[in-house]
Amino acid sequence: MIRRILLGGFIAGLMVTVNAETIDLHGTVSNRAGEPIEDAIVTLKGQAMIDTTESDGIYSFSTITAVNITGPMPRRNNVFMRNGNLVFSLPEPSSVTVQIFDVSGTLLKKEYMPNMAAGFHHFNVMENRTAARLLVIKATLGKTTMTFRYLPLSNCNYTINSTSKAAGISVGSHLAGINEVNDTLTVSADGYVTKSVEIDSYEQQLDITLDAEGGDFTGSVGCGKDLGSLTSGRYTISSAGLSREYVIDIPPNYDKDKPYRLIFGMHCMGSSADGVVSENYYSLKPLANSANIPCIFVAPQGYTDGSPWRVSDNKDHVFFSDMLELFKGELCVDTTRIFCCGFSYGAMVTYSLSTDFQKQLRAVATYAPANWNIYLPENAHEPIAYMQTTGKDDNLCSWVNSDAARQGGKYCVLQHIEDNGCTVPDNIPLANTNNHISTEFDGCQEGYPVKFCSFLGGHQGTASDGGSSENWIAKETWEFFMRF
Repeated sequence: MIRRILLGGFIAGLMVTVNAETIDLHGTVSNRAGEPIEDAIVTLKGQAMIDTTESDGIYSFSTITAVNITGPMPRRNNVFMRNGNLVFSLPEPSSVTVQIFDVSGTLLKKEYMPNMAAGFHHFNVMENRTAARLLVIKATLGKTTMTFRYLPLSNCNYTINSTSKAAGISVGSHLAGINEVNDTLTVSADGYVTKSVEIDSYEQQLDITLDAEGGDFTGSVGCGKDLGSLTSGRYTISSAGLSREYVIDIPPNYDKDKPYRLIFGMHCMGSSADGVVSENYYSLKPLANSANIPCIFVAPQGYTDGSPWRVSDNKDHVFFSDMLELFKGELCVDTTRIFCCGFSYGAMVTYSLSTDFQKQLRAVATYAPANWNIYLPENAHEPIAYMQTTGKDDNLCSWVNSDAARQGGKYCVLQHIEDNGCTVPDNIPLANTNNHISTEFDGCQEGYPVKFCSFLGGHQGTASDGGSSENWIAKETWEFFMRF
């Protein structure tokens, strides 16, 4: 149904309503590395409420109060998607039509309001969608028509109003008016750029990430420390009740005051951390040397439960987190430029990490990944720069393993297309010549691209185009990582 976001009289260019409202707004303030920020000042502007974070970065507003819901009267006709809703902006009364089609063009639902009042309104797509996942939505505002593709994220509810709030004026069978929050949360902290976020609900968890002021690099707490016992070599660490191993490669002319990029290489089935080292970290280390961009490289060792990487629990994720904490504490790591790559099972664990460590990992590259037979956490649905390669003839980590279960390399790409807010394509191009093709998808959140490379090959982590001996997978990966 189409609902009023704001109701009330027009007062000095503003519309105001007063409700008894439950406020339960909370979350965590962190930096780009996912580290909590202490002493961040969080202001709920419309209610003049202020909270200050402690060492855990948590803020919280919780009360039942008379709430002034204030927002500007729209200045121009507009319609856009927000949180799974079509939002209509009407400076004056207008006719509004919403039509929902499936991808074959069949009309599933139509709503028409011949004289919608001025103000902000939303149409809840989730409440009105059918069993079809991918929808085409046509919204007409007066004489203006816009078309949207809509694909809901897994396990994500886009409804921003509970039924208890829907006490509005009935308009036909599916149209109603409703009071809606229109407020701003502002977060500031020393050394960080102040951030303001518009909110449409006082009952939600809203995590805030702040960008550091000044230069591009954000050094870890290990910056300024002399190299101690952690130098290049093989080490053992206790993690999640297990003894885990990794090999680390630190630049020979290490500068304790220079933040270094940190790149993880995850081994495949039948290989090991030593195998990744012998392959020069998927051939990225020679490219780093040629570009004179020294990096810290790490090759963790899997094989703790009879499988290359764990299938039934999160202990590999705990291992990864423990390594990050150690390296950032002992070395000068650029916390905004941490990367991970891997082939086959190494791609699978890299993909798994990419759905859980979006705030710690800036970008990942997966060579022949799969999203089954590996531990997968509950996806945080945060954006992350994502690159993937899959051979068209791969019969192990196939492009499509099961459409019904959304399994296969195709669905690894689609998951990040959805999570990064990209436009979901009707088709993903696949190679049909001896040269690989790279597709970067449109509409992604700024700074969070999704790139897919297809080639006429099988299950492989290196590949060359016809007539060339260059490993384009390594070259594409290095160029992708160096964009950040």
